[in-house]
Amino acid sequence: MASTVISQLIGGGKVRRGMLGVGIQPVTSDIAASLGLKDVRGILVNSVVPGGPAEKAGIKAGDIITAINGQPVNDGNVLRNQVASTAPGTDVTLTILRNGNEQQVHVKVAELTDEAARQRTGDSGSAGGTGNLGFPWRR
Repeated sequence: MASTVISQLIGGGKVRRGMLGVGIQPVTSDIAASLGLKDVRGILVNSVVPGGPAEKAGIKAGDIITAINGQPVNDGNVLRNQVASTAPGTDVTLTILRNGNEQQVHVKVAELTDEAARQRTGDSGSAGGTGNLGFPWRR
């Protein structure tokens, strides 16, 4: 991630972070059991930002993201960092589970603006606050 930030600063003078526009939480053994999943894997989408990239692509609350661009995802921080380091405007392929069926969804990553980050985190813009990069993390 550091090399991405450095490259962006050298190339354009600012850092652009990608976002999907989803709220996520880990899939626990209790969640997996309640959804009838055989394995504890993936990241549960618990909310979708209206008008955001995920909603436009058809992602819904209750979907489980299991991979991004073919790479398995079992940690919300890993997913968040992968999306944040993806250039806005880039198409990514998410593998999701919905109602027990696996499917591929193509999402065009949007740019996380400072204002959008503050709205999601409640951050007033204080120095040093990195926010949650477009993922309202809930536990």
